[in-house]
Amino acid sequence: MNRTLDRTIREKIEALKFGNSPSIICETDIAKELGVDRHSVRRAIRKCAKIGMLHPIRGKGYAVNIDEVEVNISSTTNYTEGQKKLEKTPLAKIVDFSLVKPSKELKQYFDPSVHERIWLVEFKRYLDDIPFSTTCSFLPFFGLEDLNLHLKECQSLYQVLKSEFGLKPRRLWSTCVAESASDHTSRLLQIPGGFPVLKVCSLVKDEYDGDILEYCETYFRSDLVRIRFNIEGQGHQED
Repeated sequence: MNRTLDRTIREKIEALKFGNSPSIICETDIAKELGVDRHSVRRAIRKCAKIGMLHPIRGKGYAVNIDEVEVNISSTTNYTEGQKKLEKTPLAKIVDFSLVKPSKELKQYFDPSVHERIWLVEFKRYLDDIPFSTTCSFLPFFGLEDLNLHLKECQSLYQVLKSEFGLKPRRLWSTCVAESASDHTSRLLQIPGGFPVLKVCSLVKDEYDGDILEYCETYFRSDLVRIRFNIEGQGHQED
């Protein structure tokens, strides 16, 4: 029975792959359709999720037919333009935009005697209406006092820094680790609690004057994103 159910569900998933937009499947609906218990369906579905056939979306079920996102980590950064080159429409939503005091960790990048307050910009990005990453960016308030007036309707933080403030962001370094998503990250990415994510921390300077421009932490869904590090610094990456 288990093998038959596994095969039936895989065939159902394959049939949904040819649509133009993601399809959502639900354990309860499949159990009713096939006349089997939810526990058996859940076990079969989780097998498919482990090999990348399905992508869990908390509160909705599992999504089928989602393309993988390739993120290039390099010294220059432009996720928005990179997605346009792939003929995809980048979509971002600002979750938080506020002024905060530098934490102990951030004080090593932003001198508290100069930067009593810094900008916190938290946003998430979508692929086919599914959130695949969430980023907390910390930027100096001094010199970017009216950043909030320019960023509200813009999809690219770095485009604003370039066009409105005459800055040239360049990545100094990035680190990448795998960890379990926090409750906050899980809610934003619509994934189960403790789901594995890829955390990329980056420090960015202004190439013109060398001042620190941004420290950011980005969490990527590990089942949707492939990260490539370009140590030659020739590629383009997310902002």
